[in-house]
Amino acid sequence: STIPGKQRPIAEEDIERALEGARDMSLPTNREVLHSIARFFVVDGQEQVTDPVGMYGGRLDMDTHIVTGSVTAIQNLTQCVEGAGVQVEMLVFSPLAAAEAVLEDEEKEQGVILADIGGGTTEIAVFVEGSIFHTTVIPVGGYHLTHDLVAGLRGPFSHVEELKLQYGSCMPSQIDAEEIVEMETFGGQRTKEVSRRRIAEILQARIEEILEMIYIDVKRAGFDDMVAAGLVFTGGTAQLPGLIELSEMVLRMPVRKGMPNGMQGLSDSLNSPAYATSVGLLHWAAAEEKPDNGNGNGNGIGKLDLKMPGVNLGGFAGAARKWIKTLIPK
Repeated sequence: STIPGKQRPIAEEDIERALEGARDMSLPTNREVLHSIARFFVVDGQEQVTDPVGMYGGRLDMDTHIVTGSVTAIQNLTQCVEGAGVQVEMLVFSPLAAAEAVLEDEEKEQGVILADIGGGTTEIAVFVEGSIFHTTVIPVGGYHLTHDLVAGLRGPFSHVEELKLQYGSCMPSQIDAEEIVEMETFGGQRTKEVSRRRIAEILQARIEEILEMIYIDVKRAGFDDMVAAGLVFTGGTAQLPGLIELSEMVLRMPVRKGMPNGMQGLSDSLNSPAYATSVGLLHWAAAEEKPDNGNGNGNGIGKLDLKMPGVNLGGFAGAARKWIKTLIPK
């Protein structure tokens, strides 16, 4: 974008205008921009500028990462939440929210993959040189693990889900071959015995598929050799025993669970990968200005445009924001 007037110091408003311009990209009618995120800026041909505010220039360009979503999915999700009596202020791609709660700045700088395993999908974000460079959604998640157990063990979904949570593992070699657990059959009139190692074998097969899909996607995007900090898992499935060990064996990179940090006054029960996205959303909501991508520089690289037209929570949003800010250490 051209900076109005003669060459002058670049202001915050110039960045906002450039971000707005990035959102005006041509999209299919069934897609909508969720985020436009500045990776770096170019000032009068000078590239790789991380924070142009205060620099003199006549033209400001930026390399931007755009996150889009299905219009239908966005509308249905918004309607569902508002139907429960809660007004939606903004929508956030879950790995971006989770990243606020679990990733260290050093990890983002050295290159890291964040994989948020949800119920029906696994959402991926790749950070390189401190900023977001790749996002995608894989159509496999925790529900698929349970459905595999339903098919393999021939038991009702609700009970098989309990078995997964209580006895699940994706490392069969760590399970005693003689260990047996009881499970209900369809109809609930009797129980049967199943091998716990068999449960682990079924889960291992699906987890290995998810890991392969993550690797193929990151490699196709060209970042497989740029993620020295490895992979961080969030979501409930991140707590599956054996996940970290199996992932390190398959991917041959550092892998860890993403535990939420940087919050105070919350229950210890929320200190879990399952709540990483929720805690990350609290970080976002606490920001007085539009938040960045977690590198601590709201005026420079990683700056986000999160406007949602027609949404206004008035005084409630302000009061909620003040309460949320008390949870985050200064």
